[in-house]
Amino acid sequence: VVITDLVFPGLSGLDIQLELQNKGLNLPIIFISGDSSVSQSIKAMKQGAVDFLVKPFDSADLISAVDQAFELLACETKKIALREALKVLSPRERETFGLLALGFNNQEIQDKLNISLPTAKQYKSEVMRKLNFDSLSQLLEFKNKMNSSM
Repeated sequence: VVITDLVFPGLSGLDIQLELQNKGLNLPIIFISGDSSVSQSIKAMKQGAVDFLVKPFDSADLISAVDQAFELLACETKKIALREALKVLSPRERETFGLLALGFNNQEIQDKLNISLPTAKQYKSEVMRKLNFDSLSQLLEFKNKMNSSM
């Protein structure tokens, strides 16, 4: 988490934010400033700042912003892990995953993929095992997290 002032000699907090993004470092940023314009704060937020605190600010506001930033980091870490987990599936298992995520049952998977019912059940079993799902509700939650990350 980056906590930075908006104004520095020669380099602004907005410049730092853009430089980090250009290097692929999408770290949560919290800006603080005692001397900034509304347009600067809007730009910072549009570029992805977690919060923009105006000096003097209450320490509880800073703690709240840092907590929010850590929640964003945790969420991003989970999304990366989810994307990586999908890579362990074979192409046919990914198809099965997609159908399961749409609510297809074994018979519908069999029909859609033109495979036998035991094969459909085996693909479903492999998807559940490889992704460590205990239930279809976990699979659907996973799918929803993936959709929100795209």
